[in-house]
Amino acid sequence: MAGHPARGVRVNVVFCHGIGSHKATYARATIRALREGLGAQAQGVHWSSVLWSGVLDGRQDRLMQAVSAGGDLDWNGPRREYVISGLGDACAYLGDRQTRYKILDRVGDAFAMLPDGPTVVLCHSMGCAVMMDYLHAHAPSRTPVQCAILFGCNLPLFWLAHPAGQPLPLPQIPRVYNLYDSDDLLAYPLKEISDQTRAWVTGDYRISTGTILGAHTGYWTDSDFVDWVTKCLKRELRISASH
Repeated sequence: MAGHPARGVRVNVVFCHGIGSHKATYARATIRALREGLGAQAQGVHWSSVLWSGVLDGRQDRLMQAVSAGGDLDWNGPRREYVISGLGDACAYLGDRQTRYKILDRVGDAFAMLPDGPTVVLCHSMGCAVMMDYLHAHAPSRTPVQCAILFGCNLPLFWLAHPAGQPLPLPQIPRVYNLYDSDDLLAYPLKEISDQTRAWVTGDYRISTGTILGAHTGYWTDSDFVDWVTKCLKRELRISASH
């Protein structure tokens, strides 16, 4: 999903979802809340989002049907589907090169449609790994990323796939903010993991999005999250206007 470029656009804002199945409108409620918080300044933002979940939906549906036919399973419904779609996304992304390329191509397609100008990316869960991998391999010169806001970020789990002692594949981004809820079992502070992350992460910020059951999916419309991102976007708009 992409919003039409407004006259005088100063910042592109690109969302990247995480695990599970998503519709093209997955960021609509978040964008609506951010627009309200920005007021007239929202006219300086071009909104867009990456939709990559469709790359794996068909394979995961067939797997769910196969295991359901193979025997009696408890929780054989939405909860098991969520596990298959969630863990399946990560397994396929890390283990299947063609799947990885197809997912990263979806990110490239979204960037290709942006108007010229600086970009802020907002990435959730596995979307943090997807976006950072894309930016590490393809630093967009026409739409340079000046700020990344990561939330529900599980990058440390994906970094386990890299050889110990080797530099992490981190793109050059001037400002990297990591928002996490301490109840979110899939979100982690990043800055103190290594010397490399200390230099890369501007700051880790703890917010409250819900209980242990809803914390990971609760960021999108949580008032603390929306308020934090709104203030950040106002700052990024000022920075962009000063250049």
